[in-house]
Amino acid sequence: MYKKIFAVLLVIAIIISSAACGKKKGSNDKPAQSGGGKQAVEQVDKETEAADGESHATEPNETEAGEDKAQKDNGSPGGINYKSGEELLSFYTAFDDAISKFEQPISEYATEDFSLIDVGMDPLAPLTPILNMGMYDSLEVFGTKEGEYKEKSGSVIKYGKEFTREEDGFDPKNKKGDVVKEEGKLDTSTNTLTFESTVKRSGELIERVVEEVVMLPDGTFIAQVFSKYIPRDERNKDKGNAYFVRCGKDELVIIKAEFEPDVNFTYNSIVGKGDISPEDMSQGYTKVRKTSVRDGVANVEKY
Repeated sequence: MYKKIFAVLLVIAIIISSAACGKKKGSNDKPAQSGGGKQAVEQVDKETEAADGESHATEPNETEAGEDKAQKDNGSPGGINYKSGEELLSFYTAFDDAISKFEQPISEYATEDFSLIDVGMDPLAPLTPILNMGMYDSLEVFGTKEGEYKEKSGSVIKYGKEFTREEDGFDPKNKKGDVVKEEGKLDTSTNTLTFESTVKRSGELIERVVEEVVMLPDGTFIAQVFSKYIPRDERNKDKGNAYFVRCGKDELVIIKAEFEPDVNFTYNSIVGKGDISPEDMSQGYTKVRKTSVRDGVANVEKY
């Protein structure tokens, strides 16, 4: 889906660029020139329709083979099959695919316990902070108006942005003058991602999110996410939230936890630690619940 969206946006950007660079039509211009342009457009349309037809014709087979292919790629010695120029998107897609196959049992989990009403959000917790990382692969399309950048050196790709809000946002907590910054680093040789985003107001750090994701040689994903946001109102408890994730081929385990409301929180990195269980990662935190999926069945345990 992401690749199709990026392809469409790239075509639009190219068309706009070409139109901007075209000369103004003069009185001596021949009608044949206009007709030639029309024929070229029609030819492109025909080729696009043909390619689209081939895509639709092969889509069912691709869908059927998608899960097996993803597992094969993730389990290969080299890990994810990175596409040149789309490394960030490749990593996110592999992580999203791994977790997505467990989402339905969790979304269908039925309970009368009001404290578990948001359990369906657990598998989204490690995906949301890095949702837009694939956009950094196409800055020529999405632009750099917020200071976006992407730098590659060997197997390491650094990306991020930093900007100051020029006006209040739709979210009441987003204020004019806030300095928003995010930094990410992906090492394709170790399939390791680290990410951090912050918000400063009047020079003071007020919000912070940290995430680490590691894909092991067998395709298992290990991840942890820490966040400290400003409470939306007095009814919300001021606290830090943490999610500890292990997503394997046959089982997904997520432990949700809380910690003291300190935006300058510290944490133990999981990078280079191998296969760590959510139970081990969550030591020292106030555990709230454990969500797991195995054999198509979701189970939720409260602590």
